[in-house]
Amino acid sequence: LNDAAKMEFTEEAFNFGTINRGEIIKHVFNFNNTGKQKLIIRKMSSTCGCTVSEPSAYEIDPGESGYISVTFNSTGKIGKQFQTITLITNDPRKSTKLLRVIGTVKNTGE
Repeated sequence: LNDAAKMEFTEEAFNFGTINRGEIIKHVFNFNNTGKQKLIIRKMSSTCGCTVSEPSAYEIDPGESGYISVTFNSTGKIGKQFQTITLITNDPRKSTKLLRVIGTVKNTGE
């Protein structure tokens, strides 16, 4: 375990506050591989098609950093939103990571 890859995020949740329906929110989650082996992102998925995520790379060398770019499209959404992005990695301490994007979507006329 001491030599394994280790994914550490600077933050694991982003609150976009209140936005109008139809707005698109973009956010970047930064992380570091503080382990001694290459970090591999094996799979990424989100709670709905309204949230798209893309890593800077699927393999991060020891001591290097990367990011997960997330885009939330509020078209067709209303009220409180709680979207999650699930990452499956080769970090044996916590192979599943959850990133959260939260906030409120209001009708344009409200």
